[in-house]
Amino acid sequence: MSAVQKTQIGAVTEARLRALKVSKWCARLLVAGAFALSAVALTELATNAHIPWWLAWIWPVVIDGSIYQWKDAGLVIESPIRPVPGS
Repeated sequence: MSAVQKTQIGAVTEARLRALKVSKWCARLLVAGAFALSAVALTELATNAHIPWWLAWIWPVVIDGSIYQWKDAGLVIESPIRPVPGS
């Protein structure tokens, strides 16, 4: 493989890494926005259900926190078990 080809491959790899980083940040922003909107809506729902304002913040924490935990649990359950090196 020539030096020019290695340079081209390196440039493509760098471009892919940059695109991946941008994609990850966009996903994080979307998730943060979704959780923010969900928190506002669930807090409003709690206050409309006559839950005191000083307890209304717990509702989105419980609901959104449960969703987050179930997502993580699902990822752990689906991942294959890998042997620990050196054991």
